[in-house]
Amino acid sequence: MSRICSSRYVKNNDIRYGLKVAHRDPQSSKVIGLQCRFCIAFGREEKLGSKRKVATTVQGWSHPFRYDNIENHLRNHHSGQWALY
Repeated sequence: MSRICSSRYVKNNDIRYGLKVAHRDPQSSKVIGLQCRFCIAFGREEKLGSKRKVATTVQGWSHPFRYDNIENHLRNHHSGQWALY
């Protein structure tokens, strides 16, 4: 899978990475915040051998968007669902 390190919002990545627009700039309507739909729908997966409780918060990102960080989140916290997706 190619790595996209763009800092601008790319609408096609909403479907590619399962993202939801969370916040827009009130004056320009540009997207300034995204949320993980996997966190919203399924919650985070439990890591085997982890001593910590699974986080219940929804992961969010603000502009500038680093899609490589979003992909890392999906691989680390939603590995089973991400593989199916």
